[in-house]
Amino acid sequence: MLTESIDQYVAPLTVGIDAGGTRVRARCVDAAGRVVGVGHGGPGNALSVERAVLVRTLEQTVAAAVPAALRG
Repeated sequence: MLTESIDQYVAPLTVGIDAGGTRVRARCVDAAGRVVGVGHGGPGNALSVERAVLVRTLEQTVAAAVPAALRG
């Protein structure tokens, strides 16, 4: 279970995104290589999804991957 303390993370954090035709996945890792958050969303193919829907899906998926203690 992830705790909500900023001090537990080794900076910098990196978010990787896998956007495909059926889903978007994101993982947030710290400098030690630990996965500190994950996010999942709907379709992410820029050729088949409306731009507004794609942007919203990416925003929500990345936000879900970033630990709550680090969200602005």
